[in-house]
Amino acid sequence: MRNNGGPTRSIIQTVLEYDNVTDEHISLCEEITSNPIVLSLPVPNTEHVLPFAAVAGPENSKDPAKRTPGCYLIKPKGDDNMSNSYVGQSVHTGNRVKDHANGKDPRTAKFVESMQGNGEVQLFLLTPEVLSKLPEGLTLTQFLCVLEQYLFFKYRPCINAAFVAKPGIPWTEQAIAQHRAATGEPVYIYRSIESDQASELELVYTADSMGHVSELFGYERTWLKNVMKRGGWYRQSVFFSKVPLDETLDCHMSQEDLCKYVAELKSLPQRTGGNMAVCVLDTTTQVTVTYRSKNEAARAM
Repeated sequence: MRNNGGPTRSIIQTVLEYDNVTDEHISLCEEITSNPIVLSLPVPNTEHVLPFAAVAGPENSKDPAKRTPGCYLIKPKGDDNMSNSYVGQSVHTGNRVKDHANGKDPRTAKFVESMQGNGEVQLFLLTPEVLSKLPEGLTLTQFLCVLEQYLFFKYRPCINAAFVAKPGIPWTEQAIAQHRAATGEPVYIYRSIESDQASELELVYTADSMGHVSELFGYERTWLKNVMKRGGWYRQSVFFSKVPLDETLDCHMSQEDLCKYVAELKSLPQRTGGNMAVCVLDTTTQVTVTYRSKNEAARAM
């Protein structure tokens, strides 16, 4: 990078090994990077989060239409040294930048912390209007790499460890499942089986992570976290646990069957008010019994 003056077509074509990069692609990169959207870094629990989401899209949206691809540059506010920065790309810019702002990315965690909430992000978004100008020859993923490489040569960001743009992970269903299996903590899903006096819990499914459970039940990613804070019960019929309640780990449902069961639960009128169900574990026999209320549990014991 030190030996090359600027982001020309020939050097980007050579570095990325994309034969189809044209002067028109480089001209579009120049147009995009000359008009960045400048915002405060959306550090959690600050007034900067909502303005950022309004421009870059919501963090956890499942609607592809609300996900804006693009590149971004993170730097301290008021620092004219553009090389003191980090450059990245994403097909969902809103989510990716928030990962940096939350300190979730180890490559930028210390850099973001050092700015002490006084960071700035410059967005180079591929809006529908920009995408309508995209010349033929490159896919969206490839053009994102070209745009990121253009920014590397233009600003020479010192926080980046590598200066060759690479496409992000294609988050297919298989890739997501592998990621969850590698990084997530399992969640055990139990169903309450009622008898005449009490209820027993039956293991129906083991999910890869809390986010996986939220998705299976049709809610946003942090839904289960809130359910667990309230005792782990869903509609007094399903109980979630981070540890197995007994040694029996054989699940009684496939993922497809679980989704059908959840749909059935949602179709039933939700019981409101009344007492909260109580789960009691006998440490001697390791048998778990579910009671409809604290009073019922007290009477049984």
